[in-house]
Amino acid sequence: MFRGMGLRNFIARRGSDATPRTVPPAAERASAAPAQRSALGRVIRGPWRWRRRPAGAAVSLLTWARGWQAAKGGRLFADWGGATGRINDELRQQLKTLRNRARDLEQNSDLARRYLALVETHVVGPAGFLLQVRGQLRDGRPDTAGNARVERAFQAWAMPGVCELTGRLSFPDCQRLIVRTAARDGEALIRLHDVRPTRDNPWGFVIELLDPARLDTQYNDDLRNGNRVRLGVELNPAGRPVAYWLVKEGEDGTSTNRERVPATDLIHAFVPDQPEQLRGVPWLAAAMPAIHMLDAYQEAAVTAARVGAAKMGFFTTPDGMPHALASEEGDPGDFLDEAEPGAFGVLPHGYSFQPFNPDYPHQAYERFVKTVLHDIAVGLGVSYHALTGDLSEVNFSSARAGTLEDRERWMTLQHWFAHAVLRPIYRRWLSNALLNTDLAGRLGQSEAMQRYSAHHWQGRRWPWVDPLKDIQATRLAIAAGLRSPQQVAAEIGVDIEDVLDEIARFQQLAAEKGVTVSLDGPGRGGTDGDTQAADA
Repeated sequence: MFRGMGLRNFIARRGSDATPRTVPPAAERASAAPAQRSALGRVIRGPWRWRRRPAGAAVSLLTWARGWQAAKGGRLFADWGGATGRINDELRQQLKTLRNRARDLEQNSDLARRYLALVETHVVGPAGFLLQVRGQLRDGRPDTAGNARVERAFQAWAMPGVCELTGRLSFPDCQRLIVRTAARDGEALIRLHDVRPTRDNPWGFVIELLDPARLDTQYNDDLRNGNRVRLGVELNPAGRPVAYWLVKEGEDGTSTNRERVPATDLIHAFVPDQPEQLRGVPWLAAAMPAIHMLDAYQEAAVTAARVGAAKMGFFTTPDGMPHALASEEGDPGDFLDEAEPGAFGVLPHGYSFQPFNPDYPHQAYERFVKTVLHDIAVGLGVSYHALTGDLSEVNFSSARAGTLEDRERWMTLQHWFAHAVLRPIYRRWLSNALLNTDLAGRLGQSEAMQRYSAHHWQGRRWPWVDPLKDIQATRLAIAAGLRSPQQVAAEIGVDIEDVLDEIARFQQLAAEKGVTVSLDGPGRGGTDGDTQAADA
């Protein structure tokens, strides 16, 4: 628009003919500056603003700056309030409502229950996390015997009736309940108890799963020792949690009925969304309004369809007044209120029948529900076909892409769960086990604690989407030196040492039975599945 002429010439000729005008002298330009600015403001619209410059400064387009559209006001954004306070202030006012509504959806919404089941299944899985102790000898070699001894002791502690205070849950059961609670309530509380060793529990350690509602959100105070309590969490001057204030079971929640639990005896696990956040937000929060509205919509749709299937109707008269039904003696004048196949009846004199036939559900019902479900899936961070089980519009490529992205999300949550929950539980168990049993062997307690604290939690993994191609690609990567068998074993959720031990036991058993098995693998010849009887 300004091509071929300067901005000043364009403003000078604004509103007149197309003949260009010469630029006036400097004095005239100075006196005409306000008018030019006004004209320029009419020419250039949008989220631009004029920045004031000192008197006599040259006017340039560089003095125009563009603002953020998302911060604009006006009627289109009048209902967009945005957060006005800090995250902990909002949690103090709204966390209880969020938690209660999330629990209501868990009880009454099939979508919410489906999502929570996905979290349990894919973060923990049927067998829970696998402990891999990685202690090393003084010369740097793996302490294979000691690691196996510690792993066997932990597996014995993880059995039902031992690891959990009530005796009803195994450790994998506890893991599933913890991650489900974190997804529903936004946080989980696990109390660590040092107990007296018994025959069933010689390690002297149990965990207790607590309701997150017991962490008093409304307790906020500044203590005399310099600590401060916010949302039931006691912080030292550096902002580090040092204790938690729990409402006692069955009490009314007043200050005299709170219990202070040191942070060393309580795990408060949640996924923070913002810095300085002290409490967790339900993972369902972003999708909860849509889930609630869709559930109500589907309930109304099902009710309307049921009413429509009933084929109701009304008897009417032209004048709206009821007439006598009987016209002669012996005629009861009853309405025909039942239908039989092949039957034709006669209405009483003066009456007509007006059918009530609601056309529902309408044709757009399915597409509308799918659109809302797509939005809910995005809010929950899972793929649409995983949340709904609807594979009607999914091909192999799109299903593979969505499945792989879902698995990345689940592995991210597994990493958080292992560090926030499982690692402190294992270290506390190990400390008690070394104190109360002979688990250390010939090592001192301090050296054993340092050695066997090195460990890894292996989360569950999933079958390959395309097994043949994926396995071929993995073998090529190993042959090219780009990956190791240890990495591949970790990706499928197994311990490479366990795999090698099982292969060795299998070969020993085959030799004892007089069977030779040739496996096509690293360092082996033959063909897959080539089995033959040994020579007598």
